[in-house]
Amino acid sequence: MNRNLYQRPYSDLSSKPETYQQKIRQQVQHYLESLTYHAETFELFNLKGTPSHILVDKKGLLRDCAFGAHPDLEARVLELLRE
Repeated sequence: MNRNLYQRPYSDLSSKPETYQQKIRQQVQHYLESLTYHAETFELFNLKGTPSHILVDKKGLLRDCAFGAHPDLEARVLELLRE
């Protein structure tokens, strides 16, 4: 278990009693283990990784969705903003 994870946000943790430190570590560990990560957006739009982009216009319509770097992306965003 990485003790630095707990000491960084709680810089005074080391000054607390060991039983308190252990309780905090267990709570943090339980919280981290309970997290469920889903790449829902990536799955929904069939994106392969990062960088990726999803362009939606002011009406909420999907205008583009792609994986990879796109040098013209800023121009496309500005174009959508002008519509």
